[in-house]
Amino acid sequence: MVEERLSMDGNFITSVVAAYADIFDPPGRTIRFSRPEPLLGECSVVVYLPNEVEQMDPVTNLGLLGTAGFSSAKICADFPCELGIALKGPLGEASVDSLAEALVELASVPLKTGRLFNDGQILENISLPGFPRFTMALLVDWDPMDGFRFLAPHAGTAFLRVVPLFPAEADFVESRTDRKKGYCALVNRGMVDQDPDRGPVV
Repeated sequence: MVEERLSMDGNFITSVVAAYADIFDPPGRTIRFSRPEPLLGECSVVVYLPNEVEQMDPVTNLGLLGTAGFSSAKICADFPCELGIALKGPLGEASVDSLAEALVELASVPLKTGRLFNDGQILENISLPGFPRFTMALLVDWDPMDGFRFLAPHAGTAFLRVVPLFPAEADFVESRTDRKKGYCALVNRGMVDQDPDRGPVV
């Protein structure tokens, strides 16, 4: 396990960034983190921000941040994975840096505690820069119905979306036998989980 976690080296991170590029195009920016804890090593966060044209369209005015490197360690009980979050609207550099650091801290939790994440898990008492009104979140496969997986050489690696939720929405998802379907039901009710200014849909 220790050897596996220490494998988050530069070559592995570079290959994960390339896997993002294969699916989403090359990231506009990659932020490198060097973790002080010996079990965490290095990691990165890829950053995709909307360009000027995309900012004019409410559908494409989205940013995406995703970790690169955590799939070499066991942070999820269900599959190797990276964590990602989408955010509506343009972001300044300081906001991107803060959100990237928060994403790395969140992904590091299972390595520090030994308690692995699960697909469909509700997280409580979290703080996500860019989403100041939310203290809960759902971890769900980026494609909850068919399953999102990176391409080779990282085939089998999932991408877990961090979805900020209001408490009533979290209760709604928890009340469902299948939390993925609970998430989809929230989306069908009009939830735009990338919008930090949205209201609850339940």
